[in-house]
Amino acid sequence: VLAGPTGGYIFGFILAAFITGFILEKTKFNLTMALIANTAGMIVTLICGTIQLKFLLDMSWNQALAAGVYPFIAVGLIKAFLASWIGITVRRRLIRARFLTQSKESVA
Repeated sequence: VLAGPTGGYIFGFILAAFITGFILEKTKFNLTMALIANTAGMIVTLICGTIQLKFLLDMSWNQALAAGVYPFIAVGLIKAFLASWIGITVRRRLIRARFLTQSKESVA
């Protein structure tokens, strides 16, 4: 699977998790920054996946983008928004319930 045409998406997902977390650690935990972080993660995943798709299936860049990026942009942005909204909501509730502490630098 990892060496197949869609393996790049799996590698991209791992890199995206790191980048998303890094962005949120360095900024405020609010909806805007969570949406930016999740969108950046989505873009990284799509880039990694499309590169591997293109080269393993010997596609043109236009074909790879048409197969591996364009169909997923709208749904990816919807998922990025929902993940951001749910994540920030859950985080605020955990802080209020004192299950999670809030650092002074990051304001919910």
